[in-house]
Amino acid sequence: MAGPRDDSVWEALFTGQRVRAAGDDEGFWAPHTAPIDWCEENYAVSPFIAEFHNAWTNLAYIAVGLWVLLRPRGGGPFVAAAAISTILTGATSLGFHVTLSWIWQKLDESFENAILVYIWYDTVEESSGPGRRFRSATLHALGAAAIILLDPPFLFAELHLVTVILLSLHKFWRLCGARPELRPYVYRAAAATVLGFACWLADRTVSPTLAADTRPEPE
Repeated sequence: MAGPRDDSVWEALFTGQRVRAAGDDEGFWAPHTAPIDWCEENYAVSPFIAEFHNAWTNLAYIAVGLWVLLRPRGGGPFVAAAAISTILTGATSLGFHVTLSWIWQKLDESFENAILVYIWYDTVEESSGPGRRFRSATLHALGAAAIILLDPPFLFAELHLVTVILLSLHKFWRLCGARPELRPYVYRAAAATVLGFACWLADRTVSPTLAADTRPEPE
């Protein structure tokens, strides 16, 4: 099982340093090759699943992606591609948290970036038409995935993801000015994004302290 954590949010997100919990080599998939290994105590529930709760909760991504993809009114090629990318994000993130494998982590990062790429291109106004925009979005997503899989020394996946999020938010803000009826949807989406990140940050910073405080002292 994982021992005390000595890493920080800064190290995990910005420095590119390999971050892992101490004593993580017990379990079916050890030794782990993923650079990030601090989501929860390893093999606490099953010897075959490294991070049990972070694994099964990815089923929500798959369910949401299927719901969007299969709903009767559709949504066009950009929405369909984003939905497929969401399904693949759930599947690859599940594989990542089960195995803590490098390739599963990189595939997870690739597909989560693809979701945002398709959303952003769907909101970009171009005279070239949706067909050319869709091809550009696909090339963008494939190029980003290639760079992620090349594993550069800087955190390209995180920087790219944040950049596309900011571009999308800027575009949605402009759409709200032109179409006020969209504001409630954009506000709810923004609030959900902030809440999700706040929950992740709380889990990252508070949970280890709570776990240490509630863990029984060895006899």
